[in-house]
Amino acid sequence: MTGSCLAAMREFISSTPSFKVTLRDVADIWPEIWSECRRIGIVRCLPELVLGLFVTIGMVLLALFAHVWKLIDHRILPIIDPWSLYHEERREYRRRDKEFTRRFLAHPDAVAISSRSRRISATRSDLFFDRLPAEIRRLILIEAFGHRTLHMSLEFQHPFHLVDAKSDDLSNTHAGIEYSAVATADGSMTDPPSHLLTGEPRQWTWFGCVCHRIPPTCSALSYGRRRSWPIGHGIASEPNGDCCLEGAGTCNEWPGEWPGKCKIGALGWLLSCRQAYIEGMDVLYRTNTIHISSTPLLHYLPDIMTHTVLSHITSLELVWNANEVPLALGFTGQAASKSHKPQTKPLFSSMQVLRITFASFTWGKLDAATGLNWPYRSKDVLASQLQTRLFPDIDALLDRIVPPSTDVTISCPKWIWYEVTDLALVEKQGKEATKPQRADIEGLKCWRETPSMLTAADKELEEASGSPSRAGFWIHIPVEDVNLGTGRNYDWKRDRLYGLEQVRFRYPVT
Repeated sequence: MTGSCLAAMREFISSTPSFKVTLRDVADIWPEIWSECRRIGIVRCLPELVLGLFVTIGMVLLALFAHVWKLIDHRILPIIDPWSLYHEERREYRRRDKEFTRRFLAHPDAVAISSRSRRISATRSDLFFDRLPAEIRRLILIEAFGHRTLHMSLEFQHPFHLVDAKSDDLSNTHAGIEYSAVATADGSMTDPPSHLLTGEPRQWTWFGCVCHRIPPTCSALSYGRRRSWPIGHGIASEPNGDCCLEGAGTCNEWPGEWPGKCKIGALGWLLSCRQAYIEGMDVLYRTNTIHISSTPLLHYLPDIMTHTVLSHITSLELVWNANEVPLALGFTGQAASKSHKPQTKPLFSSMQVLRITFASFTWGKLDAATGLNWPYRSKDVLASQLQTRLFPDIDALLDRIVPPSTDVTISCPKWIWYEVTDLALVEKQGKEATKPQRADIEGLKCWRETPSMLTAADKELEEASGSPSRAGFWIHIPVEDVNLGTGRNYDWKRDRLYGLEQVRFRYPVT
């Protein structure tokens, strides 16, 4: 009954004109009344004056009531009503946090279990492990699930819309995820189409698959990475445009049977015995590139995975949304944020290759990486923010998570980032130190030296200790975002600086 009354009241209030419209309507009444008073006199027009006064007061009071009610309905009732959307969202957030703590926080004895497994496995007798040398076993495992880019995702979301039937166009059903209109709980179809079952409640979903963003025709690089060229296959080739977890990929171009070729396929082997787990984990994390774009993993990965696993990871490809996870909180986790112990060594101690890209910007919204709204109004202000804010934040992040020897590439999300950076670095550091060149993943890149606060004596002591500090990192612009202009506006200065030696640089020749 109460709900029906509230609904009726909301409908009535929604049909009530705004306060400004009410005042305008009142102002339209009185000119006619005053005109009648001048014509017949105030005494004879007294009934009309009284009626007009009552109408004016009534309309103003009704408008004020409607305005106050709207404030109550939007601000106070949602807090009072336990079944409001406000409380429903709060309950879902609490459920999300509770389930996250229960399901994904790493157990403190996980590393000890892994170490004990190594000792026990040595006594196991098995034809595969006894007859085949370790080198041959490793090659077999690499062929099975190594030298690829793998997605690692953890999201609080609706369940994936997974299908078993093979469609004619595999580009919309990567890893069995179908991007289409699906039936909701009331039997209607989702509009627009989705890769999720939006009629189902949200839940924590851990998902992994092989990355098919780039087709196999692109040149292979180390740790399962691939060169972002040639393009034109209809799928975004850069990490921040990856749609594998939405069911989109170049699966048709990859060999093998669907959906098995889209899946990692390592779980069965890892669960077969302890020795298989140890050798399989080594191949899984030391020979592949792990792609991470989910916010929970960028923040809480040290809580979810053991130190042993993290120390095995050799190559990472990150898509960073600074609006959701500031760089200062990257890979800190709950345990790390509560601990006051200084970090003695990097989180990913075996990291060889790290690439960080940034999530796409939203028009008119804040870009937390630079502290500026997109689109940027001033190139000079952007350049200052990159040099004094973003790059120092990246330096601090790298010092925490990877060793100084790691090859780090920071990919710019927009050409304007690179445009205000590369020539400034050449001018400041010199061409030899900046090393402008074509990138192995395609596009252009230049080297930014990490500013050093050490004295000459400190540097000598550092070199003698055998633990040098980070020299710097690569700043990269993807090939699809390179913009050197056309015609008379073509940027010949950069063309010569990077040694492109082409009439016009659009996309490089293969």
